[in-house]
Amino acid sequence: MPRIQYGTTWWGSEWLKALTMIDYANRIPRGKSYANKGAVKKLQVENNIIKARVQGTRPSPYRVEVQLKPFNSNKQQQIVTMLSQNDLILAELLNHQLPPETNQILTKAGINLFPSSWADVNGSCTCPDSAVPCKHIAAVIYLMAVEIDNDPFLIFDLHDCDLNQLLKNRGIESKQNEIKVEKIIWDPKRDVGRDHSGAIDLEAILNQIDFSLLPQIGTSLMATLMANPPCYQQGDLKVLVVNLVKEMARIANRELSTIELDNDSQTSLFNLKNHLAINEELNVSGHLDPPRSLSKLSYQGPNEAIVGLVHLFGLQLMANGLLKPRLVATTGDRYRILWVPVTTQQEVTKLVELLSPMISDRILAQISPSEKLNLLIDWVVHQHLKTKTNKDRAPKLALAVTEGVTFSATDLPTIQSLPVLSIWLKKLNFASNRFVPILMVTNTKEDDYHLSIFVRDTTTNAPPVTLNEFKQENPSENLKLNQDLAIIKPHLPSIGELMADVEKEHVSFNALEFVSVLFDMLPVIQLLGLTLILPKGLDEVIRPKATMKLKSKSNSGMSNGLNLAQMLEFDWQVALGNTHISINEFKQLLKKTRGI
Repeated sequence: MPRIQYGTTWWGSEWLKALTMIDYANRIPRGKSYANKGAVKKLQVENNIIKARVQGTRPSPYRVEVQLKPFNSNKQQQIVTMLSQNDLILAELLNHQLPPETNQILTKAGINLFPSSWADVNGSCTCPDSAVPCKHIAAVIYLMAVEIDNDPFLIFDLHDCDLNQLLKNRGIESKQNEIKVEKIIWDPKRDVGRDHSGAIDLEAILNQIDFSLLPQIGTSLMATLMANPPCYQQGDLKVLVVNLVKEMARIANRELSTIELDNDSQTSLFNLKNHLAINEELNVSGHLDPPRSLSKLSYQGPNEAIVGLVHLFGLQLMANGLLKPRLVATTGDRYRILWVPVTTQQEVTKLVELLSPMISDRILAQISPSEKLNLLIDWVVHQHLKTKTNKDRAPKLALAVTEGVTFSATDLPTIQSLPVLSIWLKKLNFASNRFVPILMVTNTKEDDYHLSIFVRDTTTNAPPVTLNEFKQENPSENLKLNQDLAIIKPHLPSIGELMADVEKEHVSFNALEFVSVLFDMLPVIQLLGLTLILPKGLDEVIRPKATMKLKSKSNSGMSNGLNLAQMLEFDWQVALGNTHISINEFKQLLKKTRGI
């Protein structure tokens, strides 16, 4: 099992560093081994006191208490005043992030979040070691780093400063502990009912499907995720996800290369034995034959053909990096991570809308129609994805990602880890929000570009409004929108300026500055599914686009049938307006060009 990590965030690391630096006897690092082996049997925070039970050499665990110097009422009011006036800091706090600016602002005001000497710490342990800190106290300090990583509000709690309550007193309802995870209802009473397969025009469906139009995004979308989310201690969860997407592509491309697109094979595409079943943990079961031939698809039974198409669609999504992890709730207090289509890509959405209505209850029952395709795609993924995870030693969250197993909140490091996981994945699912930000770039003069934020209500046809108008018209929704903008900010830091200054309507860039925005930042925003409005002609004339030209291959030694790998051999080029140049030519052009 990978080594447990402590202090994976800057604030958790600062907690450890502060206490390590004032530990002149170097005892705190020695407590890490105690923390690693699970010696801390119980850990809780009561008011501003950390109380723990730590197993030592004696049969009965030692009682440990650690307390920081409390903030008086004046300091507490200073803190809530400074933080509540800054939308950016407040939004990041509610996203379980502690912006570095917070520490800077408070330190400047003479308020130290982290202890600077042992005079700021009161620690005790019932062990016979008279030294403070002993290794039992040190183990508790390490475990508290994990708690603080997942919940930066704890840093304030340890100073007897209930920031949640202070914000609530100012009319700011943080709802920090509220977990919003969409639940998929499994209904065992839902029968294998209607079979509308007879009404399906299979030939018409096949004529509308062109998998070659699906974009290839590789690991680009997963690369937008934050590294080292504190909800996972045994390494970097982002690395695990990125590597899994790479493995999906490798497996799918190998499988697709064996599928004959045009031959006289009599091999069945799919063999559907009765219907598929699903249990309360959203695990699909049934017989799945890998697709082998498309030539006889129209001769299959409608249900078999539809599931075969879904199977092939799933493989194409795997090959192109067009799947994303989605956290859902199942029955009870259980959760699952499903691999579902990236519907922010237009061509993916078209196929989802085409195939979803075709999945009858005869194919998959006991689940709502809107989720059937997602569950079948996830099933296809795990049918092909045979990971080498050691199930006995791997963390539950790793198994949830790689194997599709269910887990509970108690399987994660802390009580706040589930909301951290939910927020971590939220970046991939902006499209499901009611209010979504729109980024607009205007070009007022030749070398001057303005970036503004508008907000659209997805439930109405009303035109978008400016960010300031939205805040005035929807005060109860401000925090939610700010939390979304804070998630985007690492990819477009200028958003922070608009959030911090309510009077500011736009951020300005000169031509040279805008090059980085245009080519490095805005494409990521589009990848996340947010709407981006550029000046007329800028997207078509200036921004390069990847295009592809089919390369001819000799037919010598080749059978009449072409497999998918052979058909998808392209010569990638770059389009500048109507001009097409090779990738190498484009790279050479960049070396000689400045600005736009």
